[in-house]
Amino acid sequence: MSCFEILQLKSVRFFVWNISLPDPQPAGAGQFLFSIKSQILRSPPASSNIEGFTTPINHFVRFDLESLFSKNDVEQQVHDAILATEQFLKQRNVTALAKILSEFLVKNYGLGLGLGLGSSKPNSPIPAVVVEVNKTWVINPSGDYGGYMMDEVGMFDGCDHEAANEESIHLSLRNLFAVSVFSVLKPIDGSEPLGLRKVPRLDSFQQFESAAAADPDDDTSCAICLEGFSGNPCFKLPCSHVFHGECVAQWLWRKRSCPLCRFQLS
Repeated sequence: MSCFEILQLKSVRFFVWNISLPDPQPAGAGQFLFSIKSQILRSPPASSNIEGFTTPINHFVRFDLESLFSKNDVEQQVHDAILATEQFLKQRNVTALAKILSEFLVKNYGLGLGLGLGSSKPNSPIPAVVVEVNKTWVINPSGDYGGYMMDEVGMFDGCDHEAANEESIHLSLRNLFAVSVFSVLKPIDGSEPLGLRKVPRLDSFQQFESAAAADPDDDTSCAICLEGFSGNPCFKLPCSHVFHGECVAQWLWRKRSCPLCRFQLS
């Protein structure tokens, strides 16, 4: 009998959870929330095939934001978190999924590029990376793959296909941290909205090869790090201000507004 596994990375989103907790969290403590749907197919098709995917099962795995000094650190923590769910059959799929997911987090959210280092404090807003995965096991008693591909890992375009609603994520976090439904919720950071805040991805903004290409009349330095653009890729926010990609990714983890004009980003 043969059995192989197909994984599809359905959605990846980064949130900050701004609710005061009963027990202070260590500095830099974040949470992966893996929401995994499964189905079993038989080759050739049989009446015993499960129709569609099961209800998602959630797995929380803590990660340490303070230890993400490089892209390799991100990939290693992501790999360890995926293994900790104990939901995937093949090691090569775990490795491939970790590579895809870590590259996405580095590119779009600045993880591994200094995000949060030295700025976290106990009981600060909780970073939460929500990852939704579809898992298909294909089983064939004869050992014939019947036209199916071997083990594989893929990603939906845009990585936000049919994502779970934010209210369900909020409730999952409340359960995880034992925040009673009867308690009065208070923000940790009073300057930011109470509750769950989605962090915008860098690929949701206009990217340019240089600040001059984005706006010829704009300043020649990034207002966040105060260093020159020097031809490096930069991103323009909806308010038309331009910043280094790495700098604005780190800023948006903390605030949802433009560093210069305080334009509120959705």
